[in-house]
Amino acid sequence: MDYAKQYGGGSWNYKTYDHLEAEWTNLNATANWLWETASVQGDTVGDKDVALMLNGLADALRRFCEFFGRWDEEIQLDSRGYEVASALQDWGNAGWRAQDLAFTYFNRARTDDAALWADQCAEAWARGGSKYEQGLATRMRGLVARQRKDYNDAERLLQEALAIFRDWGDEALIATGLNSLGGLESERKNYEPAEQYCIAALELARKINDKQLEANYMGSLGELALDREQWAKARKWCEQELPLAKEVGRQELVADAQYGLARVNEAEGRADLALPLAQDALKIYKRLQHRKLAAARELVERLKQPPPPEDQEKEKN
Repeated sequence: MDYAKQYGGGSWNYKTYDHLEAEWTNLNATANWLWETASVQGDTVGDKDVALMLNGLADALRRFCEFFGRWDEEIQLDSRGYEVASALQDWGNAGWRAQDLAFTYFNRARTDDAALWADQCAEAWARGGSKYEQGLATRMRGLVARQRKDYNDAERLLQEALAIFRDWGDEALIATGLNSLGGLESERKNYEPAEQYCIAALELARKINDKQLEANYMGSLGELALDREQWAKARKWCEQELPLAKEVGRQELVADAQYGLARVNEAEGRADLALPLAQDALKIYKRLQHRKLAAARELVERLKQPPPPEDQEKEKN
């Protein structure tokens, strides 16, 4: 537990996450032992101290699991942590475990599961969460509504969450709220306001020097440029995102940048450059079971096809 807390924690601790990866076998064994020893049976907990330690471990490892792509392990840890916290009526921790589950399922496009856990999160924090936590729950519901293409409801929820974050004064959360609205407007094909939201989010991330958020929002701007077929702009953002994503070790963002660059190279007729990037992205998306997996697989298959005869003739000339 001490080791996990020393090297884990929030996204600002990414430089120490390699220590957690090196000791993952022991950390995972600890999580399993805590779960078995807590002995949860419905609303009854056999060992409350151990149960509290399980949630402490989940807190310490949550960002690491997200960044390093241990999403299956995170789902197991959060599911057990939620069961333990609910049995203890520890609604603060129950809300965090449910929120992390909702976000992982959202990233896998398992929308019904994401909706279920978003509701569990909101319910837990309504019973014992701060205004800031209730804002996070509202944002999560907004993301689910966006994935369901219920855009009006999504806008209402995401704007409500952003207002809470502004009242709270947390610039990282304000940036997150802005970027979420940018994603919504991009899906609606309202590209100008989408870009304004994402640039405002990036400026805030740079102001607070959060490299993980910077990489994330560069990725959002790159994806927006891809949707608009602005290939030069997409290349610029993806090329800026990739080294930052590798530095902080967030595998999802590494894959997003590689996938974006592969699409740019494909559009520019450079399948030779696009294919290895697309293949690298596909490996990560497979491990994560990410929502972009099918699109990345299609891209790889497309790039493997020989060029049309007229293109082959051009290359000879």
